[in-house]
Amino acid sequence: MNMNKLKKWENVRSELFSAEEIAESDLRVALIGELVKARREQGITQKQLEKNEWSKATGNRSHGKWRYQR
Repeated sequence: MNMNKLKKWENVRSELFSAEEIAESDLRVALIGELVKARREQGITQKQLEKNEWSKATGNRSHGKWRYQR
């Protein structure tokens, strides 16, 4: 592959997506990052989250829906 034909992601991204789509994507990435950070701060592993095991230990389940408590 010719290295001169490679493009930076930022350029390709703006060619493929509108500014609104990019902003929405950036927001989703930021929110997911905050969720991961909160999960780690609470000492909850991804596996526990998948198995719903953390609800027994923390009592954070109410009416069948998950609630995040700080």
